[in-house]
Amino acid sequence: MQYLRVRSIPQRGSLAVFAVAALTVLFTTALAHATPLTLACLNAAVLGMSWIASATALTHFCGASSMAAHLPDATLEFHALSRFSAVVHLENVGARPAFLLQVVLRTTTGGHELPSPPLFLGILPPHTSTPCEWRVTARKRGAFELTCVAVRACFPGSMIAQEAELPLKRGLLVLPAVYRLTPRLLDLLQGRRQTTARMQTIPASEEDFAGVRLYRPGDNPRHIHPGLSQRLPGYPIDLVLREYDDPGANDICVVLDNALLPNEAEDFALQYRREKALSFACALCLLLCERKYHVRFVSFDSSNRLVSVSMAQPARDLPRLRTLAAKLEPCNSPATVKQFLEREAHWGNALLIYLSLRDTVQLPASVIVISPQTQAALVQEVVAA
Repeated sequence: MQYLRVRSIPQRGSLAVFAVAALTVLFTTALAHATPLTLACLNAAVLGMSWIASATALTHFCGASSMAAHLPDATLEFHALSRFSAVVHLENVGARPAFLLQVVLRTTTGGHELPSPPLFLGILPPHTSTPCEWRVTARKRGAFELTCVAVRACFPGSMIAQEAELPLKRGLLVLPAVYRLTPRLLDLLQGRRQTTARMQTIPASEEDFAGVRLYRPGDNPRHIHPGLSQRLPGYPIDLVLREYDDPGANDICVVLDNALLPNEAEDFALQYRREKALSFACALCLLLCERKYHVRFVSFDSSNRLVSVSMAQPARDLPRLRTLAAKLEPCNSPATVKQFLEREAHWGNALLIYLSLRDTVQLPASVIVISPQTQAALVQEVVAA
């Protein structure tokens, strides 16, 4: 149970009205002869002062001064663009009821305070509590903090308003948005399933057969299907190739372009592309893991150091990837990323998929480059948006 810090805020409008009413009473009672107009002004002034005095007393004795609040243990992580439920139990620990309460949840992210819709409670009886729930939606990943709960009580016409604050200081982590990708993305891997580091080129059994496709330069001629090739109108120029699923030859390295130059710090369009690319990278790794590929995520942090997550156990490693992506800050050296790609392409240890932030990049032909436009086209939907 955490008690609130209370302060009284003067209401200038009500104070001014009370002062005018008091002057009216003094002026009308000082007159030697009362007229109907002066009597009406006197009655109105007395009624106004009585209302203001009563409202002030109600605010003072039946306001927010006897409030306490309890914040249950909540999930410390949730995804961007998805709703997070924040529940605070507000309790009246005093012997008098509390009237006309306005409860607001204050949150901050990136040093900016985010507004939340107020909740109104007409009356809260003594020694009772009520849950106050807000559905919070974070627009971007990163650190997110539940700063405090503000409770405000002000009876109409009161000369004061009571405002109480409950410091929460509950830090949350907003993970990247959850994307659902279209299965067409797997078409990019056609013909590139076997990497140069693998020595096994013949499937272990017919159960590994995946399908057929047209022959491409560089394919293994032993996988040509003679019967289907002869049926093509362009035979012998056009050939049909058998394609196999070899679980031991499905190493894929997903490389994220995380570089922003100093003069691009204010380029909000590029920053938005980067946020989408982070979410796309998490969704791509999830999709590849579901297809039984061996996936490794690689990027570079703000110190231009390599950060990597290998999906050996997807149930354990995918949450690690999302947490890493939520905290990842941009690096400032695009050359570091390019050198890594060229080195990995030269050794051929894995199939490289490069998620670019820019429309045009010059990389080895063996690298699959997914541009920002292609990323947007491959997103089927944003989950829980």
